[in-house]
Amino acid sequence: MTIEIRGSVLTWYFEPGIIRKSVPLMDIESANIVQNSWPYGWGIHFTPHGWLYNISGLGAVEIHLRSGRQFRLGTDKPEEFVQAIQNSKAIYATRLY
Repeated sequence: MTIEIRGSVLTWYFEPGIIRKSVPLMDIESANIVQNSWPYGWGIHFTPHGWLYNISGLGAVEIHLRSGRQFRLGTDKPEEFVQAIQNSKAIYATRLY
C-alpha cells in the first residue's frame, strides 16, 4: 500500500493503483496513532472504527474527518505519518492567507 501527501491531498492506494482513495487535508480533523486488533487482518475491512486499509502489521493511523467519518490506514511508521499530516496541513493553511 502506498500513502502519499501531494499538495493539499492525502491519497492511499494498493499497487497497481486499482483501489485509490483520497481526502483533502483540510477535511482532516485529527490523526491519531492506534494499534489494530489482530482479527482485523490485512487488506480492506470494515471495522468498528470505520474502514481499515492495511497491508502488514498492527500499527495504524486513525483519521477523523470533519464530516464525522473515520478510517484507519495501516503503516509501519505511524509517528512519521502523523507528523507529515500535521506539517502538510500547516503549510497548506498558511497558503490560504
